[in-house]
Amino acid sequence: MRQLRALCDENGILLVADEVQTGVARTGRMWAFEDSGIVPDVVCVAKALANGMPLGAIVTRRELQERWGVGAHGTTFGGNPVSCAAGVAVMRTIAEQGLVANAAARGAELKSALEALMAKDDRIGDVRGRGLMVGVEFVKDRLTRDPDTDTCEALLLACADQGLLVLNCGTHHNVIRFLPPIDVTTEEIATGVDLFAAALRTLPRATA
Repeated sequence: MRQLRALCDENGILLVADEVQTGVARTGRMWAFEDSGIVPDVVCVAKALANGMPLGAIVTRRELQERWGVGAHGTTFGGNPVSCAAGVAVMRTIAEQGLVANAAARGAELKSALEALMAKDDRIGDVRGRGLMVGVEFVKDRLTRDPDTDTCEALLLACADQGLLVLNCGTHHNVIRFLPPIDVTTEEIATGVDLFAAALRTLPRATA
């Protein structure tokens, strides 16, 4: 990211950060780009910004806004007062309840618990992520990294049977995504991982 920032600066290119999923405390920071030690020119924000209400925003340096002029980046439904009020309430709640710090702390607990599970189950090839945005990758063999899509998709259903709702992602759909709410508790993290482990135990292992 620092190299990209330098490249943009050298060539007069605006660096745009897509924080639609990663922003608003999701990664244990208010913005994911903070971990990279850079500041983008434009930040795209939505989804968690109004906690379910339809709201998106483009955040830029003041100099860019002044260059573009008033109304240059308008939208058909921009400025909805109800959604904007929801956005203000979300920002206030995050600050008052310390939810950025909570996301970082609970994310560390989640990742640690999932790594402990990986140590006992070689179907898990990797656990990665930041804050409360964690992926669990399933492989047929840790050496070859051959993706195990079948186990991952079967696990989705098994988790639902246990009362845990998760989604998969990745090029081969072999990664389970953990995206708990940023006000999740330690107890809820532990319960979620226990349900995940229970669901995984119901799946048969491949035979040689």
